[in-house]
Amino acid sequence: MYCSSYQGQCLAALNFYQTLFKNFQSQGVLKYSEGEYVGQIKYAQFTANDLTLMAIDSGTQQNFEFSEAVSLVIECKDQAEIDYYWNAITLHGPEDQYSWVKINLVSVGKLSRKIYGKF
Repeated sequence: MYCSSYQGQCLAALNFYQTLFKNFQSQGVLKYSEGEYVGQIKYAQFTANDLTLMAIDSGTQQNFEFSEAVSLVIECKDQAEIDYYWNAITLHGPEDQYSWVKINLVSVGKLSRKIYGKF
């Protein structure tokens, strides 16, 4: 949920995700049609890397900000794919040495190499 200082940034985030994920698929976007938040995202649903997600701009004032307690892991098949996501995401946000990246649009993610086979 995009609220407080991030209010109204949901559409920008969706546009970024559409360019980031090659298999991004919008499943629908509903915007507020009246009131204080006209034109902002009331509800959006999409898939990215076969994961169904939703996003909204809050319809009321909130007394909290986005929390980094929730994040997404992007599993990558090889180093080239890690580099693709790393380079695309770090153009818009900070990074750290432990594969965590933060997008200025408040999403936090971790890039990891998918390991195939049994141990």
